Amino acid sequence: MILQMLQQGASGYLLKNVAADELIRCIREAHDGLLTFSKAVREIMAKPSAAELRDTPQLTKREKEILHLIADGKTTTDIATMLHLSPLTVETHRKNLLQKFGSPNVAAMIKQAVQQGLM
Repeated sequence: MILQMLQQGASGYLLKNVAADELIRCIREAHDGLLTFSKAVREIMAKPSAAELRDTPQLTKREKEILHLIADGKTTTDIATMLHLSPLTVETHRKNLLQKFGSPNVAAMIKQAVQQGLM
């Protein structure tokens, strides 16, 4: 919510329980054209999100290659042909990827890979 407000042009963000001296400081900073936040807001913004707390899985070069091909909509047969692998080997990589991401399906896996900067 804080980031959305900043994108809409806000000069900062304070919580309603801010102390008077901190309120004055923030008003001065905003007046001077600076982005300003109360101490409590800075602490909230410094906390990592749930997505950031999840470990990024360590993928092999082949797993990364297959992940990208899956994201491109390639089928197991397509990938096997392109990479000169058996379909069973591609399926094994696909299952390993799902397990490493802890994803229930390919769509969730691709979403996580994008969020974690792997794609």
